[in-house]
Amino acid sequence: MTDSEMEKSKFGDRLAISEINVGADPNKVAENVINSAKRFMKDDREKAPMAILFDTTQALAGVANVMAYGAKKYNRKNWDKVDDPERYVSAAMRHMAAYCQGCHVDVESGLDHLDHAIASLMFLSEIEKRRRNVSG
Repeated sequence: MTDSEMEKSKFGDRLAISEINVGADPNKVAENVINSAKRFMKDDREKAPMAILFDTTQALAGVANVMAYGAKKYNRKNWDKVDDPERYVSAAMRHMAAYCQGCHVDVESGLDHLDHAIASLMFLSEIEKRRRNVSG
């Protein structure tokens, strides 16, 4: 089916019978309806494009290493048991201050201060979104 036979609907590639032009070849229309039904369709345009995070694999690995360090030192998801989420603001600021002073690696963990700061902000963001019941 050509563009002259059908305009794209708000549903992407899905066919809407009402959009088929009068005079279109009925056999061609039926074939396209069948082929369209066989194609994978998923309407996820409004959802966060999580795969875009893979554009920053080195940063993700760094943050994952910080989280693994914390899981080994305390316990996995210990961050979720914090008594005052503002502690993550302070932690992020301490790591950012060290970075801004030219110190890139945390002495205790041997991991990047930036990765520690990002992990702290991720924990804070997760806690706040859960508290406000916000997704994405």
